[in-house]
Amino acid sequence: MSLADDLGIGTRGFADRQIGLDKVPEAQVQALAQDFKANPPLPFDIARPVLVFNCQIEFVEFGLEKIQLQRQEIPIPSEIMGLAAKNIHGLFRLNPGEDLIAKEDELEKLKHEIDKKFTRPARGFGGSLIRRLDKDKFLAEVKKLEVALEILRTVVRAQFQNIAEKKCQELINNLLLAIKRSPPKDCISFLNAKDGDAKLLKWLQNQLDKPFAKVAKVADEMRVTYRLKGVTFESLKAPEFIARAQEAFPDLQLHEEYTAAPEMPPTTSPQ
Repeated sequence: MSLADDLGIGTRGFADRQIGLDKVPEAQVQALAQDFKANPPLPFDIARPVLVFNCQIEFVEFGLEKIQLQRQEIPIPSEIMGLAAKNIHGLFRLNPGEDLIAKEDELEKLKHEIDKKFTRPARGFGGSLIRRLDKDKFLAEVKKLEVALEILRTVVRAQFQNIAEKKCQELINNLLLAIKRSPPKDCISFLNAKDGDAKLLKWLQNQLDKPFAKVAKVADEMRVTYRLKGVTFESLKAPEFIARAQEAFPDLQLHEEYTAAPEMPPTTSPQ
């Protein structure tokens, strides 16, 4: 059988018809009627402007978060706060060094270049604007930025861990004698013990491990963020948005008719 026969328009007409014989259930018809009643179609010819904007422009929010490589201040544990030791406050500060600061600057520069290439500000409307045509290229560049960030994370973890280990060792050397001279109450029982020095050392190491471990975790909080959102109909009706879109992407050649959808002409019943 041919498609014409299945549709009932062949040589035998409806005798061979196979398509379109099933009836729509009454309940489904009623549900559709209720849906149209609750959400009636707008009396505007919006197909053209919606298509133009939705196909060409989207909102995008794009950023680098928690890239904070300034000097880290580590809280001094209360158990050792009162001990008289050389440079105790200075040893609880970690300076990331010029190399890490330079790498942070490089990452910020890469993010700025992606912004400059693909996005345009949309002040007053949240986020920026991006061409949908460029979305795949934008996401590919964002992926490169994420790779660069992961490299930075690795370097930050290693560098902070190395600094922390040196600081901890220097603190232990400075504080061990101070603890023996004026032991906290948790350490008094260690003083006359056979392995007292080992126990003091372990206790001190435990006090220092937790605050210094938090510093290395600063790398875990670094992240690239982005979110793409479609342009709403409310934005399409706003002359301010139209002006902002034309300013951002002049070559879209938006016309006046796109700033508001024309009302559909009234239909007349055939006489």
